[in-house]
Amino acid sequence: MSAQDNPWGLVAGHTEETEVWLGFWHSDTLHPDHLLCVCSSRSLAGGSRTTVALECDGDGALIGPIGPRSFLEDRDEAVGQVLRDVSLLPGV
Repeated sequence: MSAQDNPWGLVAGHTEETEVWLGFWHSDTLHPDHLLCVCSSRSLAGGSRTTVALECDGDGALIGPIGPRSFLEDRDEAVGQVLRDVSLLPGV
């Protein structure tokens, strides 16, 4: 999984209090027409980061959360890739 595999790109932004980012990927562990969505938020005041992994259909509609078992490794890889991509964005 890489940034080149990300069909919708990475969305990142922030308010005065919170940084948020969102990324979508194709994943071999999901249905071929579904996407892995990784969303994370962090308080700019130094709070902890909250990250969730969700399964979406090809249009981005939510199907449900990614459960444990075989999805954990894929989710962790996606989270790592999003963190690397976010670190390359100016001003983030």
